[in-house]
Amino acid sequence: MILGNMRGMKTDLRLALTPVDPLCSSFFFYTDDFWRDYKLYNERGIVFVRPPKDESFGMVAVFKDLYGNLWDLVKPKQIENATDN
Repeated sequence: MILGNMRGMKTDLRLALTPVDPLCSSFFFYTDDFWRDYKLYNERGIVFVRPPKDESFGMVAVFKDLYGNLWDLVKPKQIENATDN
C-alpha cells in the first residue's frame, strides 16, 4: 500500500503485515536517492539500527521511530523489462 510521497521527492511510504520475526521491519520508505535520504535522516537525528547494505533487491538501512517500530529505507535496484530490446 502506498500512502503518499514526500514533498515532490520520489519517496513512497509502504506498509506491510507485521512479520513473525520482531527484528524485521513492517514499514518501508522507498526512495529514488538512498544516500540523499540517509544523510538527511542522520542529520535530523534518526537512529539507524542497521547500517546501509547492498542487498539483491537494492540498498537498504533500518531505522527506529519514536515508538520502537523498525523502518526500512530502501532504494530498489532497477528491474529491466525482459521484453525490452
